Amino acid sequence: MKTKVINIGNSKGIRIPKAILQQARLEEEVILEVSDNGLLVKPEKQKRKTREGWEQQFKKVLKGKQQENLWSNLSNDFDKDEWTW
Repeated sequence: MKTKVINIGNSKGIRIPKAILQQARLEEEVILEVSDNGLLVKPEKQKRKTREGWEQQFKKVLKGKQQENLWSNLSNDFDKDEWTW
């Protein structure tokens, strides 16, 4: 896409169509990086869904471990002295 650099007060700017903003996930704030090839505009940080990626991380940690052994080292003094069945 070709666009023109325009005057915005004492600065310069470009207009970015809404469809491109949505596709690039550019919202409120962006990061600008200057490179040899020009200017890179990227989102400040991508919004993550709550607990996104947790399942994959749990599977990674649990890989090769048997579940009955996972809780063996979690006891405390209450469990040893005061708890009765």
